[in-house]
Amino acid sequence: MKKKIIIQSESTDASTDDVIAWLNYYGHLDKTIVFLDDSPISKFSFNYTGNGLTISINGVNFTPEDSYWYRRGGFYTSQYLKSQFKEVNHYLSGSQLRSISSVLDALLCKKQLNCYNDNFIEKLQMLRDAHKVGLVSPPTLFTDSLDSVKDFINEHKKIITKTTIVPFGTVTLDKTYKFSSGTIKLNVEDLDGKPSRFLPSIFQKYMEKKYEIRTLYLDGGFYSMAIFSQMNEKTQVDCREKTNLPLRKTPYRLPIEYEENLAALMKLYSLNSCSIDTIVTPDNEFYFLEINPIGQFQWLSKNCNYQIEEKIANYLMQEDE
Repeated sequence: MKKKIIIQSESTDASTDDVIAWLNYYGHLDKTIVFLDDSPISKFSFNYTGNGLTISINGVNFTPEDSYWYRRGGFYTSQYLKSQFKEVNHYLSGSQLRSISSVLDALLCKKQLNCYNDNFIEKLQMLRDAHKVGLVSPPTLFTDSLDSVKDFINEHKKIITKTTIVPFGTVTLDKTYKFSSGTIKLNVEDLDGKPSRFLPSIFQKYMEKKYEIRTLYLDGGFYSMAIFSQMNEKTQVDCREKTNLPLRKTPYRLPIEYEENLAALMKLYSLNSCSIDTIVTPDNEFYFLEINPIGQFQWLSKNCNYQIEEKIANYLMQEDE
């Protein structure tokens, strides 16, 4: 009997669809169980004895012999599903829902990619740990003081700001609202008229770039793509900005020493899959920006012909060695 392959994701995630298509191609779809979006918990048990661990969610038994891929999403209790502001309730009640989803983290499947708690890796801790393993990041300020920002911009001339946490969206009965913000470039004039205190925010020195690199780390391997975003004014700060001109992208091989430092950072967080953002300056200096355990990788896979979705499917199908 084939082992089960359990996937937790969102219904709108195209990469999940591609992985499931490969599982179907290889004949494993009949043993693949998928939890999508708001997965209500109707029956749940977590039983640990001297003989081992048994987990059951909605009648599905999870065992260490199964494969588990946490892509996105989470489990919800019925009271949150009834609310028209269910995503806000989910966000505000994160501690309770996190404890439920964290049960799967404790399962420790022999073949497992990511886990729910990977969502909570803090950016500032990430920068500190990156420094520990020899990675270099842009000068960074975390503050709620306008005076501190002014001093920072006087020192570095050009700076950017970004969110400290992943924004969220909510769906009401008749509309969908999205709360999001990309990377924003700031100069001295942008600070005029701003309040002296604000919610704590991250500011970084703006790094001139030769190109930027998006990397997927998967089971010890690095799959990288160079993005020549500096060639378009709209994408110089954030390559995710929409533009009528296509961005030039090409497969890329990171320097061995840089990959070794990244692998050391992955080991610190027990990560075997994540996306990594890097900037290369005109002087060919490498600056680590951040890791995102649940970042998008479909565009990287397709532009560079890496067939990452097939590699994930093969990983989940493999028997433990």
